Amino acid sequence: MEPPTTAAADSPNARDNHLIELVRQGHLSAFDELYRRHKNAAVYVARREADNLSDVDDVVAEAFLAVLVALEAGKGPNAYFRSYVLTTTRRMAHQRNAGARRRAAFDRDRALAQTSQEADAFVALFESTTLLRAFRSLPTRWQRVLWCVDIEGMRHTEAGEYVGVNPNGVASLLIRAREGLRQAYLQAHVRQPAGKGCSEISQLLARLARDSATAAARRRAESHLAGCLHCAEALSELLEIERTLRPSSVERSASPFQKSR
Repeated sequence: MEPPTTAAADSPNARDNHLIELVRQGHLSAFDELYRRHKNAAVYVARREADNLSDVDDVVAEAFLAVLVALEAGKGPNAYFRSYVLTTTRRMAHQRNAGARRRAAFDRDRALAQTSQEADAFVALFESTTLLRAFRSLPTRWQRVLWCVDIEGMRHTEAGEYVGVNPNGVASLLIRAREGLRQAYLQAHVRQPAGKGCSEISQLLARLARDSATAAARRRAESHLAGCLHCAEALSELLEIERTLRPSSVERSASPFQKSR
């Protein structure tokens, strides 16, 4: 079945979100165009993430197939196709790596175990300091309401007395504070902009990952991300972090002085 707008699908200037919609309508030629546009970026990520370079082609094929299946089921991305397919590529590579490690049974010596422990400790330290830095970057009232409710476990009435608002105000303030903390935490993981035009988009990445950017900002980002591998990868990494965050896990870990209960 060919799309009624074949020219639009085949045009190099056709927007990814238009092609995504065509795929959902059953037009596979639109997915061919998406594959053509983003295959090289996916190969780059697969080569970097796969332990075995002979797996690269399979990883890329599996990633695009997974995205196609998701789109045909009405799921998957509505925009930022490149970031979505790079996230999927990274996940497929990691799954293959894990499977290969399970098949290749070997004894880990003490040095490797020590290296692993040190790496885990470093990651834990990075996450805790990153979260604390994100928490401290918030407005004072947001810090207070998060501390009262998510750290101290206060009821809204009690927290309101401390923050200076009524219980309904606490609920509203808490929603904004939690969202602000999540965005600040994600933004702290963004790497330095790579080139001209990246600075503005890099500041939007956390909001894009949280789907809270304005329509105008999304349009600017879509145009940039379609041609910038650095920013597309950065967004895919934030989407992966966001996917693994449990509800309230960031808020409840925001203080290094959290009480044990």
